[in-house]
Amino acid sequence: MFKFRNIDSFTPGRFERMGMLKGKRWYTGIQEVDENSREYALVLFKPKRKEHGDKKVFCANHYGEFVGYLLSLGSRTPACKVELAHLSEYYENIHKERNNGTPEEKDGCISYSQLERGQLLHHGKLVVDEYLRGNPSPEFEFKKYYENDIDICIKAIEEETRRFYEKSSFKRSDEYIESKVAENRKAALNMIVYDCLYGNNDRHDENWAMVKDLDGRDISLYYLYDNERVLGLYENIRTVESSLEKNSVEEDSEKTLFSRMTVPGQNAISSSYKDVLNHIISNYSEVGELIETHLKGNPPMKVRMYLDSCENLPKSYVEYGMKMYESRFNFAKELVRKSKETNTKSLPENPDELENR
Repeated sequence: MFKFRNIDSFTPGRFERMGMLKGKRWYTGIQEVDENSREYALVLFKPKRKEHGDKKVFCANHYGEFVGYLLSLGSRTPACKVELAHLSEYYENIHKERNNGTPEEKDGCISYSQLERGQLLHHGKLVVDEYLRGNPSPEFEFKKYYENDIDICIKAIEEETRRFYEKSSFKRSDEYIESKVAENRKAALNMIVYDCLYGNNDRHDENWAMVKDLDGRDISLYYLYDNERVLGLYENIRTVESSLEKNSVEEDSEKTLFSRMTVPGQNAISSSYKDVLNHIISNYSEVGELIETHLKGNPPMKVRMYLDSCENLPKSYVEYGMKMYESRFNFAKELVRKSKETNTKSLPENPDELENR
């Protein structure tokens, strides 16, 4: 059973700029590295959310953040470590607009910073903005349709990687640079696969980042963070129970648990997970293997175990999450099968032709 960790001994620090209205705050405390050693850790406490300040409506966003981390472990996707957490005292929020400033709920989760000394986060917004400025086009003027465009984000990450090494004092070979470009592209595509399969609909351009070594040594995609919307755990319990009652989880979740990364040409601020998976598996050769890694690492039975093992998580969320995930799991599995079939048919019949390509 996954239980809540009491963090009363942790020292409160600054409020998180991006989460002031939600009471997010940084803390420092001790974490166990192994049986024989401990070290200081910087963690972000995120309290259980209330739906529009309504104390009667249950929301499970803190479970979402934690289960999102478990899903990352199963799929071998680098993500910030998360634990369920509880505070006996909740420090008053500096903003008063929501919930009278101090939520009654003291349950939440802590997300561990993975940023090391000598590293700098470069948020996706900056990465994409630099790309759009360097590649001006009249169509980019209506920016909101392009800042989350899949192909633009991938090109921006590739360009940012090359630019970093061009400016670096470390002399890297062209082969090394292109290997890092491929590595960062693959990590970005894996992030998109993660969001589509598990229903995370909040990967806007400040919810992903690249991490740079200040000495110019290396640049990579940062660990995934802010994954609280997976499996419908961010939805309020009334929405969850209504979908279960109407037996419409698959249809409802496809509309609400969309992808913030968008398919080129749709001129929309979100896309269906089906459209996104179809686009990336058709245009990026790495994607089929990435999807298979997720399907093998997180079969439905294992995901149910994650949900069932969360202390005090209402059963309606377990059922909603499983119905949603099983439909996406089956869709992705069939998509990979069709992709393999198409690729096999496209191969030349004469083996000698392969050598001449």
